[in-house]
Amino acid sequence: MPNQKTRQLTNGAMMTALFAVLLAVSVYVPVLSLISTLFLALPIAWYSAKYPVKASALVAVVGAVLSFLIGGLLSLPLALIHIPLGLVVGLSIQYKKASCSCSWVRASCCWCH
Repeated sequence: MPNQKTRQLTNGAMMTALFAVLLAVSVYVPVLSLISTLFLALPIAWYSAKYPVKASALVAVVGAVLSFLIGGLLSLPLALIHIPLGLVVGLSIQYKKASCSCSWVRASCCWCH
């Protein structure tokens, strides 16, 4: 059974790589940019839901640096929008807090108070 720190490190590297690939597709492939932009925050959200805040912040910083290296200044605003979004969603899942009592399926079609 692998060590927890090793698993945390490898999952962080995989999620950062997946974020970088989705970001590159969003920036450089016009046909798939809308679809890949929709899924851009998911790797960060998954990682921050599973691991502590400190590790999630490190993955977010590495994702922002990689986005600048891959796409330059063009991709940086896209990354700076989706990285905090992924962190907020993941941490709210980790702490089991939601802004409404609707389920995930109903949340898209109901007004939450």
